[in-house]
Amino acid sequence: MILAYIVLSLVLFVLLFWARLVLRRFLDRHGSISNRQVLAEFKVVARWNMYGALAFLVGGAVLLAGGLYLTMEEGLTGLMVVLACSLPSLILSLATKELEDRSRALPCPDPALMPEYRRVCETWVKKALPDF
Repeated sequence: MILAYIVLSLVLFVLLFWARLVLRRFLDRHGSISNRQVLAEFKVVARWNMYGALAFLVGGAVLLAGGLYLTMEEGLTGLMVVLACSLPSLILSLATKELEDRSRALPCPDPALMPEYRRVCETWVKKALPDF
């Protein structure tokens, strides 16, 4: 059970790391939503991050149940495994959230693109699945 917990934790950590990498790359290339092509790239980033968040939710629920089980069955050893696997993901998650917030606060100098950009941003925050 410990090995399965560690493997799932690593899979979710890699997923989170990938999401952060994609966001970072997008933000490094674009300081604003300056044209339709940048908006289209932003939609891809938002879409994949939304799907990744759903996978992380499901995997996180499994990890929560597994963490409780490990702690009850293995005692202090189980708790240490859970903490060792959870803390890096928590730290990376908080850092990724900061990038997500930055990507949703980019300036949009073209007034024609602003409604669509705002809609994508709002969907990203308020809906489970992308509708753009």
